[in-house]
Amino acid sequence: MMDGDSMVAPAEAILDEATEASGPREETLVEKDEEIVRLQEQVKRVAAEFENFRRRQESEQQRRLDLMKSDFFRELLPILDNLERAVLAGRESGSSQALVQGVELVLRDTQRILQAQGIEPIEAIGQPFDPGLHEAVLVEAREDLPDETVVEEFLRGYRIGERLLRPSTVKVARQPGEAGM
Repeated sequence: MMDGDSMVAPAEAILDEATEASGPREETLVEKDEEIVRLQEQVKRVAAEFENFRRRQESEQQRRLDLMKSDFFRELLPILDNLERAVLAGRESGSSQALVQGVELVLRDTQRILQAQGIEPIEAIGQPFDPGLHEAVLVEAREDLPDETVVEEFLRGYRIGERLLRPSTVKVARQPGEAGM
């Protein structure tokens, strides 16, 4: 049998060992806590930097948009000038010829601006109907033209590069014997 003192000695030894072992464990926990605080601060800095970057990008994007709009509208000002001249010339001369000439000048200026921006009209009359480029609003019985040929354009269509801005609104020929006539 063991006496009471011999049981105490091993228990104290175990407690001493546990206390000695917890010392490095506490230091490790303190180091980990400090590391967590450091990383949290770093995350806050990166988040703030990202927010500043996002604001700068938005500001730059708005600046570019404003610049593009001012360039576009600056190109439209000659059209406005020519419209005013056409109206004035038509009033002063009492002739519709002066008005027509002024409007033709405006039309040429507008076409020039659109072309400079890469916007091209869609050729429709005499072309085969293409639902990707044309919107048929009327059909006309025609024996002198191939079926589904565009015979009249009510509203001109435009595209920029390969992208459609607006389809041409057209009338399409249909052979009299075709279904749907």
